[in-house]
Order: sequence, then structure tokens, then C-alpha cells
Amino acid sequence: MVRRGGGSSILLLPSVGVEVAQLEADWVAIHELSHLWLPRLYAEDRWLSDGIATYLQEVLRARCGLQSSGRAWRRIREGFERGRRSSSGRTLADESRSMNRTGAYQRVYWAGTAFALETDLRLRRRSDGESTLLTVLDEAQRNWAEEPSLVGASRVLAALEQSSGAEFIAALGERYAASYDFPDTSYVDSPQYEDLRAQISAPLDGGCTVSAESSR
Repeated sequence: MVRRGGGSSILLLPSVGVEVAQLEADWVAIHELSHLWLPRLYAEDRWLSDGIATYLQEVLRARCGLQSSGRAWRRIREGFERGRRSSSGRTLADESRSMNRTGAYQRVYWAGTAFALETDLRLRRRSDGESTLLTVLDEAQRNWAEEPSLVGASRVLAALEQSSGAEFIAALGERYAASYDFPDTSYVDSPQYEDLRAQISAPLDGGCTVSAESSR
């Protein structure tokens, strides 16, 4: 879990006797670490933080060689299907606000992942790959790096727009939050996005390769 009191940190509780290979195959640590790109958000805006973290847990593990590109996209597609099946006819913001009570985690996490993916694809397409969700997050986070209190999604979305120069992000986020239905993600498998999908999950050349020595 992410801990924010006294500065941001991550609390990890591994099972007794867990093997290094099991830790490398797990998504939890990368998910929680990805949260640190964002501030603490209001309950109704958790779709944004948990969606981005869920997206990055799959993409970054593929880029670092912890899973194949094909497996990453398969897991994302399967997540979208689970999120679609768990939709209850409430807005995404309402689902986020009450998910600890209703258990609507699949809808919230994977609809937020759909927002992260759509944003990443659109940023890459308009900039010929120069601007990505990660580069924009890295630039935008200075807007809340020292923020001790809760922050609204509107502030985060505005900062992402400012950092990228892409004027679609805030409106896209508002549309997702107000939507009663799970987003249409059928476009993901379109041939026109094939090259971008490959860019998103392409392994980095020695950038974060895991070895037996570095794992320890």
C-alpha cells in the first residue's frame, strides 16, 4: 500500500518464504510505486490514480522484461472485460467514491486503465512518439510534489494538459468520470494502432533488465 504521512512511501508485505522469481512475476510493487507519480486524490477521483497505476503495472513490466508484450496486452484486454461485466449503471465517479463499500474495484480500476491507454495512444500519435503518458506525468508531477492535502482530478488533468500541450486530456477525463457505461475499447486492436502498441510495450534496451544479481 501507498503511505503518505510524513512523506510518500510504499509498504510491502511479502509472504514468508517467497522466492525472487515470484516477486519478479508479481504486479503489486510496480502498481503501488506507480501511485507515487500522482498525489492523493479525492475518493470520487480514484479511478484516475488506480487506472494509471494499473496501466503502468502491465506496460512497465513488459518494458522491463518481467513479462512479454503479448501477455501485457492480453492482461489489459482481460481486465477490460472484467470491468465491463462489473458495471452497475452508476457513473465512474460515483463508483470510485463508494467502491470500498460496493466492491466495484474492477469497474473503477479498468475504466481508469482505459483512460490511461487512450491518453497514451493519443499523445503518442499527435507527437510521433515524442510525448507519452509517462513523459507528461514526469513533467506534471512538480505541480503537486509538495502537496500534503487531497487533490482533485481536475487539477491533475489540467497539469497533464499544460505539460503536454494536448488540449484533449481534461475533457476526456471529465467524460470518463461522468460516464455510466464502461468505455468502448474495441479500437485497441485496430491495425492503425499496431505500431503504437508495439512502442508502448517494447522492451527497453538494457534500461531496466532484471538479472539474478540485480534482483537481490
